[in-house]
Amino acid sequence: MVLGTSVLFVFYKLNERVPWSCREYPPFPGEWQWTGMGSTRDSTYPMEDQYNGNEEDKEGMRELLRVKCESLKEQDFMHDYRIEDFYIFAKI
Repeated sequence: MVLGTSVLFVFYKLNERVPWSCREYPPFPGEWQWTGMGSTRDSTYPMEDQYNGNEEDKEGMRELLRVKCESLKEQDFMHDYRIEDFYIFAKI
């Protein structure tokens, strides 16, 4: 796997009963790819996913992630989320 020069993190909190199929995405723009997931110490956003790709398609990827997260919220699968350029963030 070759990582791109840009990164996006999605910090989120899912509801308890979320089907794995909710993690399916449409094709990512450009060279973007999912590169991993983990947990945080923040109870508001206890999970995170990381995506890497090319700078030229970064805003398109950010929009794809925003639309996906909003859809999950509407389906009551996700409580809340944040999309950030860096792993370090402060609580709102």
